[in-house]
Amino acid sequence: MTIKILADSACDLPESVIEKNGLKVFPIPVILGDEVFKDNVTIKSTKMFDDMKVGKVFKTSQISRGEFQNYFSDLCKEDIDSDYVYICFSSGLTKIFESATMALKDIKEAFPEFKLTIIDTKCASMGYGLVVLKGLELVNEGLSSQELVSEIETFSSKVRHVFTVDDLTYLYRGGRLSKTSYYVGNMLNVKPILHLDNADGKLYPYRKTRGTRKMLHEIIDIMKKEGNITKNHRIGISHGNDIEKLNLIKEMISNEFGEVEIVESMMGCAVGAHTGPGALAIFF
Repeated sequence: MTIKILADSACDLPESVIEKNGLKVFPIPVILGDEVFKDNVTIKSTKMFDDMKVGKVFKTSQISRGEFQNYFSDLCKEDIDSDYVYICFSSGLTKIFESATMALKDIKEAFPEFKLTIIDTKCASMGYGLVVLKGLELVNEGLSSQELVSEIETFSSKVRHVFTVDDLTYLYRGGRLSKTSYYVGNMLNVKPILHLDNADGKLYPYRKTRGTRKMLHEIIDIMKKEGNITKNHRIGISHGNDIEKLNLIKEMISNEFGEVEIVESMMGCAVGAHTGPGALAIFF
């Protein structure tokens, strides 16, 4: 039985990884005014971040039940014999998992032999991407579908997410920050550090710092205390089109932890629309 991994565009994996593995990625809708784009298909994050810097406001939507029905129907027609595992964006941040689950019930009525397991990773961005990478590697280890799903669920429950933003406006606009915290933070140059809770897949404030350098040192401190990072440890980094900040944190990680494997990418539109240009996220 051939097992095939599926994902959605919130995984923020580099194009090279997606192409190398032939990974099927469902694009999340990105909205600008009356226009609806498909993340990383009809709009790229570099374009979105540039537009955000000049004041354009992007929103996102879930992949609808109907869209998933079409995607799953195509899979049935292309290769009904494979065993599919859809590693999904956190249900704590979107209703995509719910839409996919409902669509699967619909498709099973027409194609009862269709084999698909949907995993709610409770992860986001490259943290979610690390789970997808793990799934792709496990496929090559000859595990059964049930064994593979169990391994993925265990792995996803341990991935740590730590991120910060350059401009509090996007978190405030998305309801992640109170009005008072927003105004006070901007006045004092506060750099909030947030984390994603593996239990519910939602974002919560974690620490506060002032200035970029102090913020980066705080992230390294969190990694030292909570990461158990050893040689060749895989670390994910995603950023909001900020190469300077990316290079700074990579240098600090190298100085602190030595030889580690870093998987890096620019945040996709699905995540970046809510974090804004200059955001930085570390996953381990």
